[in-house]
Amino acid sequence: MKTLLAPLLLFSICFAGVAEQTKSTRQPPTQSRLIVGYLPSFRLPHFPIKELETRGAAERMTHILYAFTNVANAHPTFDDDETEYQRFYTKRERVDGKVDDPADKTALRGAFNQLRKLKALHPRLKVLMSIGGANQANSRGFSLASRTKAARENFVAACLDLLIRGHLPHGVSAKGVFDGLDIDWEYPTDCSSSLTSTGGCVPEDTVNFTLLLQEFRRQLDEQGERDGTHYQLTIASSAWVDDYSKYEWQKIHPVLDFINVMTYGLAPPGKTRPQSALYKSSKDTGDLGPTFNTDYAVTRYLQEGVPAHKIVVGVPFYAHGWQGVPDVNHGLYQKAAAPAHGSIGEGDEQYAKLKTLRGFQLFRDSETVSVWLFNPSTGVLWSFDDPATLAVKMEYVKKKNLAGVMFWELSGDDESGSLLKAIYRGLR
Repeated sequence: MKTLLAPLLLFSICFAGVAEQTKSTRQPPTQSRLIVGYLPSFRLPHFPIKELETRGAAERMTHILYAFTNVANAHPTFDDDETEYQRFYTKRERVDGKVDDPADKTALRGAFNQLRKLKALHPRLKVLMSIGGANQANSRGFSLASRTKAARENFVAACLDLLIRGHLPHGVSAKGVFDGLDIDWEYPTDCSSSLTSTGGCVPEDTVNFTLLLQEFRRQLDEQGERDGTHYQLTIASSAWVDDYSKYEWQKIHPVLDFINVMTYGLAPPGKTRPQSALYKSSKDTGDLGPTFNTDYAVTRYLQEGVPAHKIVVGVPFYAHGWQGVPDVNHGLYQKAAAPAHGSIGEGDEQYAKLKTLRGFQLFRDSETVSVWLFNPSTGVLWSFDDPATLAVKMEYVKKKNLAGVMFWELSGDDESGSLLKAIYRGLR
């Protein structure tokens, strides 16, 4: 019993200690730094939008990226109309404590209405709709929708009509909910055999993506002129070394307000490593080892000509894990048998759930600025960020004069908001 409790006690003490530490070119580089969080609609059953107010998250953020709108048949589509704009909210569920009116058949309801209520409480908070996401259907949809000038114009017009002008079915209006669009095409010319065989990926996608973003910028600016506002345009982009050539960076960045670099999940299958290291490790001797870190990604983006004040670095609010890991070097940089099984999918676990794990020891590496949990008895390792690593990353963001920080995703934080508070404190 004592041998089981010792590592648990060590983990509990370490974790408790850590928890206590806790307009495109129109905007000048001296703007306040951005705190950008993704809010996936599929998390709402267990993480309602009201939690952003209850936990104080909304007041600490500059942007919410609501995810996702899909791309199908050259049109934006929702997974679930009920969730997005139809669901009736009770008084207890609503952000402002007011009940939906069941008699008004054209009233905006669902998540969109709750986001509108949240913005009313926090006028400086921007909400962008993220279009796409990491699946082949959306990759194929983007590719087909960007092939010709007419296709691009029609697709962008459809996105603006649905999401910016807010023309929903049955006369329901969502105008004013979204302050812009975030484009998440993962990734142009990243052609799997199944995508290539169905015509859903072509070498011209790199150029077509640039043209698509330019069309988004043109139509958003035209709509902004009519509405007396500036609609923002951003993208989610890769931090993998083989993806930089898939973009025309010097043509892309001028039309974007900022770029959300996904500097997390940088862990190829089969070998354990920090999934979001700040710096490279002298112990990671693989050919691509020096590329799996935030500093490498930021350096590459700067070399590609992206201005520092448009780079938003990503951090994870989840842990990435492996099982079948040998008890060597506390499990790090070892060959693993398979991904670990987490509560949010194979290989992934929410940060909020890490406190409930038993038999794990916590380790830190000052060279890479990373933290992980390892259970030598079960051979399971979880790599994540905590308030201590985030504090160092925030100093990096300030030192490099970067735009700010993005994270995936809001529901992963603990009830105290430890991760978001660490970001806010670090950047304030």
